[in-house]
Amino acid sequence: MTGEDGRFACVICTEWPGRSLALKRIRANEGATITMLGVTEPLKWEPTGQDLTISIPETLQAEKARPCENAWAIKISMHRGT
Repeated sequence: MTGEDGRFACVICTEWPGRSLALKRIRANEGATITMLGVTEPLKWEPTGQDLTISIPETLQAEKARPCENAWAIKISMHRGT
């Protein structure tokens, strides 16, 4: 889902993505911020051709450490911070 102004996109995972999440045909600008709802630190990411790969921190791999039990929302800032 993309915000009305096109400055961000949200991804909702209904299954835990594991150590990384590969998104097809999603590109974020250099300097973009990617966050998971309920997690204070931004997620690391890298472009992979036309796609985007988001790294999920090792600290979130244990079920008890995750911000939720059923679904996880990831917000992708599509623009440079001002």
